[in-house]
Amino acid sequence: MSGLCLSLALTTAAGAEAISADGDHEYQEFVARDLEPGSVIDMRNGRFRVANSKNSNPDEPPDCETGPLRLNRYPLRVYGSAGVALLGGRFEGEVPQESDWIYTYCNSTAIGLWNSPSAHMEGQRIRRVWDGIRIIEESPLFRIDRVWLSEVRDDCLENDFLQTGLIKDSLFDGCFSAISLRSSDEALPGDVSVTVTLAGVLMRMQPYLYKGDRRQGFPVKADSASPVLVIHDSIIAMGDDEMVSASALGIGFDKISDCRNNLFLWTSDKAWPDHLDKPPNCFRVLQGKEARAVWAETRLNWINCHPGAVRFPDDEVSDPSKCDHAAHGGLY
Repeated sequence: MSGLCLSLALTTAAGAEAISADGDHEYQEFVARDLEPGSVIDMRNGRFRVANSKNSNPDEPPDCETGPLRLNRYPLRVYGSAGVALLGGRFEGEVPQESDWIYTYCNSTAIGLWNSPSAHMEGQRIRRVWDGIRIIEESPLFRIDRVWLSEVRDDCLENDFLQTGLIKDSLFDGCFSAISLRSSDEALPGDVSVTVTLAGVLMRMQPYLYKGDRRQGFPVKADSASPVLVIHDSIIAMGDDEMVSASALGIGFDKISDCRNNLFLWTSDKAWPDHLDKPPNCFRVLQGKEARAVWAETRLNWINCHPGAVRFPDDEVSDPSKCDHAAHGGLY
């Protein structure tokens, strides 16, 4: 085991380590390697900075590689740690929100997992980052519970190494692309044994400036090799901003093999565009004012139903008395 800012490392009788990552880590990277199976990294009282750009408004020139600002592109990295559990953690991003995507693309993620099968992440609060969580090679059977992400400039979850996993009871409140399942090796054949399951996940797409125009990414970024998708009790919300690729929306929909009790919220008052593939029939589609109201109610219900969630000081406060466990946002 190695890493920066590890204030406590305890070894249990079974050999697993309990590591405390309290305090403000500022721009220091936290790196853990080769932890014993089942080890826990407790970040519930920890705060991490995510900074991918050397200036606050990357352009050409200067892009995100030029300027005086401090960087911390990979604040939390875990390597070779089977069954590791990551608990809590505030990841405060400084990734520019108004600049063009193409000049802001200096690769970064708040949390990265390498060669760590059966990893479990629970209760992270992540905002204003490039990618939120990145599952990298040899990390199958990942599990993500009760995470809250917002203002994510690229992917809320990147799983481009096509690992099997579960995302459950989470709020993705503003993603350029919500979930990426697209391998860099387009020649890979599809593997129907690889499945990504969403259960009780609320996903809202957020447009950003992209190659000179305001555009949005995809609920699911996929190709022919992407894992099969199972989606239950979940919501996708998106508006009528131009998409990066209109044809890619349907490719993501085609990966859904099993779904139930889902909503698709078309938050625009305009009719669904003819050039976009429609959501599968297993989604109930709401539009316009009704869709916007349902998203606001459901988002607040998730917050009210998660009073113990790690949050920033300016995040909404939960009111558990208003939690509706029979509605989306409170089902889990």
